[in-house]
Amino acid sequence: MLGEAIKKARLEAGLTKAEIARRLGVDWTTVWSWEVNRRVPLTKHLLALMRILPTLKDHLDGDENGAKRKKR
Repeated sequence: MLGEAIKKARLEAGLTKAEIARRLGVDWTTVWSWEVNRRVPLTKHLLALMRILPTLKDHLDGDENGAKRKKR
């Protein structure tokens, strides 16, 4: 799910929720709510997350084990 992908990419980047929140101009609890799938980021925040967290796209393209999905 999206929340798990955000959290995994954030941890791989060595960033805290507060650091991500500061870069996006949101509260850290907003980042937390994305990571636990309570809320979905706005498109502008998702695009910014993909710039801040280089591995996020890989996690979104892969399955839960990180393996790439086959294109249909």
